[in-house]
Amino acid sequence: MKPEHAALLKSLKKLKLETAQVRLFFLRRYLNERKLTVTVYEPEISAGLTDRLRTSVQARLDSANSLHDYAPLTADGDDGFLLAKPDVVNWTSIQQKLCGNGRGGVRVAKEAADLKQCEFYVAEFDFPKGSALYVAKRLPQKLSINRLRFDQWLFHGGKLDMLEDGKVFNVTMGVDFLSWDGHVFVAEKKTFEAIMNIREGMTRKRDEVVELLAKIEKFEGVEVLRQTVGDNAHLLRRITEIANSGNLTDPGFIEKLFDVVREFPKWGIQIQGGKLVITPDNTEDVLSLLNDSRVESFIREQIFDAVVKKPVV
Repeated sequence: MKPEHAALLKSLKKLKLETAQVRLFFLRRYLNERKLTVTVYEPEISAGLTDRLRTSVQARLDSANSLHDYAPLTADGDDGFLLAKPDVVNWTSIQQKLCGNGRGGVRVAKEAADLKQCEFYVAEFDFPKGSALYVAKRLPQKLSINRLRFDQWLFHGGKLDMLEDGKVFNVTMGVDFLSWDGHVFVAEKKTFEAIMNIREGMTRKRDEVVELLAKIEKFEGVEVLRQTVGDNAHLLRRITEIANSGNLTDPGFIEKLFDVVREFPKWGIQIQGGKLVITPDNTEDVLSLLNDSRVESFIREQIFDAVVKKPVV
């Protein structure tokens, strides 16, 4: 863990949630011209539910012992967090609707039906000095009673509360991601990416890579690459890593890549007329090379594709 990450995690874990005022927002997601937008609802909540939210979030903060940078191909954080930039992962525009002037668009939720189509909730912990922690958790998609798997939240006397009987809104307590001090801390990578529509961002990265390869004019079949990757989540993650790496803007990297391809003809990648030929069959191999993730073991003297890379210092 980087020293700066260790310091940031330490400051996060020092937060005293018992001093914060708690508000709860439910968010309904929409895709407007392939971009994520939300409608926000806020119910009044009981003191008991407030305490449960504090307890659940505090337990997750207490258990966190690592912080590493988020990227599409990073492994899950397990009991730690992955650190992401709010504007990169679509969070900034959503948070703006929960605070300041943006809060004017929040709708009051008075009954369970108001929340029925919401996909995640965000708990706001507002501290005395003006800073705020936002904690997000994905919701189940149905209103029904299920005592075995979910906490039961329901409207009672105009407030969202925790009771045993009534019109129940099923909720899983916990943390999928949180926002604090200009950073996003990802606890559950898969769920976080679903909420934030990360796939759409990766699709744009795919198109960026295809356009850049076409400009380089040393690759044949770049449209084949676009079609083969398509909306396949695994391949989109790999091509997004390529877009973020800067490899394609480094002439020395491209030259070395061609040298390596010539050295290993058994990989099935052809160079014809001075151009590397991309086909549906060799797309994954090309992605590995463009991402510089084909590595050799010093011990077994074998070559592997390291999809998730962790540099050794």
